[in-house]
Amino acid sequence: MGDKTVINYIAMNKKLKRDKYEIILIVGNGFDLNLELETSYRHFIASKNFKDLKNDNNDLAKYLSKAISLKNWIDVENELKQYSKKTSNNRERFYKEFTDLSEALKNYLNSIKYNWLDENKDAYKVISENRDKSILIIDFNYTSTISKILYDLNLGTDNNNEKIEHIKIHGSIKSNDIIFGVEDKADIKHEHIFLKKSVNENFNPIDFLAAMEKCEHFVVFGHSLGETDHMYFDNFFYEASNHNKPSQSIQFYYYGEESYYDLHAQLDSLTNRNIKQLKQKNRVIFLNLKRPDRLLRG
Repeated sequence: MGDKTVINYIAMNKKLKRDKYEIILIVGNGFDLNLELETSYRHFIASKNFKDLKNDNNDLAKYLSKAISLKNWIDVENELKQYSKKTSNNRERFYKEFTDLSEALKNYLNSIKYNWLDENKDAYKVISENRDKSILIIDFNYTSTISKILYDLNLGTDNNNEKIEHIKIHGSIKSNDIIFGVEDKADIKHEHIFLKKSVNENFNPIDFLAAMEKCEHFVVFGHSLGETDHMYFDNFFYEASNHNKPSQSIQFYYYGEESYYDLHAQLDSLTNRNIKQLKQKNRVIFLNLKRPDRLLRG
């Protein structure tokens, strides 16, 4: 196994409907953004919901606002880790700040209209053009976008279609059970354990590693593979780059040059510094949504 210890963080609490899917689609916030939905943390921080938090003297909201003004971008989950290290607020106050932030985020996302989605967008087409195939959609968004597309395509509502399975990894605004926070390995103060996603009472882990390894096409659309979600991908990319297993098609939809290099930084970690082997053993394709001449083979 080399010098990297691989741990399977996904407990077998729930079984998938199938042993094998033709396509596994990983969906992140870039999926919604491709459909021109204002669902990013930047949009949230510019919203009235967030500004009301600052006006209510929420120190966490003030910290996040300062962070985005300094960097012109924000990774809220990583900033939660930094705030945990820096804040002198007691546990009760920080917990209230965090829960108020989570509630404001949920309310903001609930205010977004999903009535019409452009079927010509790549995010829509990645489902519509594969509607006859067996697909496992692993959805990291809180929004109802995937459900809306499935409904539009007469593919049923979420999980009543035998060929398509839709899993909301971090809960949803529709079910009022969003899972917001940091990864298990996050370096936070012990008393801030409530920040960890796996501690959330709505956390319902599913074992989909075997399905990942068996699928013909592994597609990542608008997900950064960031370290807060490494626990879901560690084993897959390590196995794909280090062991004698069948070759797979691995496809990434990303937006712009910076996202391309950010993805590779995460792959560098997930493959234990073995991107070359990942690309040699698999058919790896990168699709830049920002450019017409966007296809890059690994």
